[in-house]
Amino acid sequence: MLQPPLRSDRKPAAGARNHSSLAALGAIALLATSACGTQTEPAVTVEPLFKEAFQKTNGRSCATCHVPEDDFTLTPDHVARLLATNPDDPLFAAIDADDPTAETLTFEHLKKGLVRVWLTLPANMDVIDDAGNVTTPPDRKIFVWRGVPSIADSVLTPPINWTDARRPSNRRRKAPSRGTAEEARRARPSSRGSPSSSAASSRRTARARSPTSSRAGSHSTT
Repeated sequence: MLQPPLRSDRKPAAGARNHSSLAALGAIALLATSACGTQTEPAVTVEPLFKEAFQKTNGRSCATCHVPEDDFTLTPDHVARLLATNPDDPLFAAIDADDPTAETLTFEHLKKGLVRVWLTLPANMDVIDDAGNVTTPPDRKIFVWRGVPSIADSVLTPPINWTDARRPSNRRRKAPSRGTAEEARRARPSSRGSPSSSAASSRRTARARSPTSSRAGSHSTT
């Protein structure tokens, strides 16, 4: 007479085998998750790089001019409030003073949210005064006053700085965090012997020269 195999001799059904396999995988996954959860990795943040000044600079940080509370730009209200409460703030560095070489610095342009931007003129452009005289500095460097652009969407846009309305700059201009009165004095065009001032400098125009005449061409505001 044939007897059925003992329970210990029976092979587990396919469903039972699958259930056991899933249970084993679940235990391994739980163990791995627990192991990962106990590992502490240092948090990485770039916020200090934005808000803290680097060494050997004039004390400015990115947040000095790109104020987070003002959508990462510079507003006249912020400048006026800071000038009244903390006139020694790094924002009021000589690099953006009306006259960086003056004994007493004034910031009428900065009060309007404007900063100084230095440009190097191309070979086919000249600076002229109100009388039409060419006053291009020998080093062909001039400055204009510009508002501080917001960087709130910089994660979505390419890092292009249209400083002179011609093309993206291939060279980084002097960082606002590095400007000093001495550097501004060396780079600034000499205005001795003429009635021009920094305000007049902002009204200078550049004129394109034609191949046939250095005085011909159309005028365009720098």
